[in-house]
Amino acid sequence: MDIFLKRINRRGSELELHEYFARILHNPPYLANPGDTPVNFKVRLLTDGKGDSRGMANLTISNAMVAEALLRSAYRGALPQFQGSSVQMQRNNRPLDKVLVKWLQSTPYKGPGPLRRLQERRDQLGQVIEFHTIAFGWIDRDDTFSIEWEPSSFGEPATLSFNAINSTVDIQFIDERPARSLGDNMISRFFALEVSSTRCQVSSPFSQLETLRHLETTEASYIEITFQIPPAFSKLASKSQNLFNPVQQGTRVRGIDIGLPKRTSGFISLALLITLPPSSHSAIENFREMASYIGLDTVLMRNVYVRNAQ
Repeated sequence: MDIFLKRINRRGSELELHEYFARILHNPPYLANPGDTPVNFKVRLLTDGKGDSRGMANLTISNAMVAEALLRSAYRGALPQFQGSSVQMQRNNRPLDKVLVKWLQSTPYKGPGPLRRLQERRDQLGQVIEFHTIAFGWIDRDDTFSIEWEPSSFGEPATLSFNAINSTVDIQFIDERPARSLGDNMISRFFALEVSSTRCQVSSPFSQLETLRHLETTEASYIEITFQIPPAFSKLASKSQNLFNPVQQGTRVRGIDIGLPKRTSGFISLALLITLPPSSHSAIENFREMASYIGLDTVLMRNVYVRNAQ
């Protein structure tokens, strides 16, 4: 039986909501005797586009009689509060997921352990890998990485992360470069002294990743990512050290707008090579674990062969 839940404390997680119903359903009166088999159930918390709770959820219980008893208790206000608020319940008007109910009826309750482990694995996608250099290019037939463009410098460490909400791999870096001089007069020279700082982002959906490779040597560690189609480029924010130049919030842009050469922009975004500092074993392990979570296995590079295409 399906039950629709609303007015759930939005600070509560799906795991905490699962544990809340486990404490209720696996004790009297829903579990008559301590030796009885605990009723199986599944909670699905409804979230918004950012992954935050909407304060609603669906609860599926394998035993219809237990579900009816739970609803009666809710109508009487006899259920304990969840994190300081009373959860409202009603029959779900949506069609019953018969496949899910059959699976719950045929599968013994395993406790919140699997859900807790899943939550822990989701949390692993929150790991951020810092690096210091990145090169854009493509992979040649001889397995050599041909560099077409490298950002001039980073004002702060760049980052690689796996975005669980948007299901994307995101690479962010700061590109700093002197502003161009517009003339020889005093005002033009003044503006030419400023340094333009742009936070850039390169993003690709998990489904459009081609290969993930890694290599760790005594000198450095490397992560190589290739794409099925070019990724998306964005300027998240840009500013300068000159107070007369305001901060501009970022928007999606073409690759050439963050410095990629125009003549090869069609090829340049098919691969990128990230160089990590020495002794980055933990970063490589985090990268492998996050890649495994999204269903992509990383491959060990035999070596790093780099050719400058310019």
